[in-house]
Amino acid sequence: MAALFEQDDRYNHAGGSANQLLNFLGNHDIGRFGHFLQAGGEQDDDPLLARYRLANALLFFSRGVPVIYYGDEQGFTGEGGDKDARQNMFPSRVASYNAGRLIGTSATTADDNFDPTHPLYRDIAGLSALYREHPVLRSGIQMARPNSDDSDRVLTFSRVDLAGGWNTCWPSTWPTRP
Repeated sequence: MAALFEQDDRYNHAGGSANQLLNFLGNHDIGRFGHFLQAGGEQDDDPLLARYRLANALLFFSRGVPVIYYGDEQGFTGEGGDKDARQNMFPSRVASYNAGRLIGTSATTADDNFDPTHPLYRDIAGLSALYREHPVLRSGIQMARPNSDDSDRVLTFSRVDLAGGWNTCWPSTWPTRP
């Protein structure tokens, strides 16, 4: 990820910046992010849900425009690839769609999947509110931060509004940044 973000200057010019790039975890062409998570071998719901939440946080807090593919807020997983990532939000009658499990719920795609209490739905709603509330998440520059142990296992970055200073993305009750 750090190597990807290091290439952001390619998109910075008088008419735009890397902040205008569309970012997504999955879509109808490549498959759903939930499928990629399950393909890693983990099948227990709690770790899958935790990884999905972390990925959504990265999606909303890193540079670019976050794009949520329908059904991802309901934990849809699909079977990978193009046509196997197009489940209905309405109760489905497609056996291959209904055979897959959803992350964060006991529902299936055979059920009506407009559930605003789903944990991913609630997380995305909260992340969306933060994204709207803090302009630095939409237009601030992204600065990579070095890791203290020179590990490439941790991605650290700041979002900074150069006009407003370091505190623009911190609630006033938090300590100020130098």
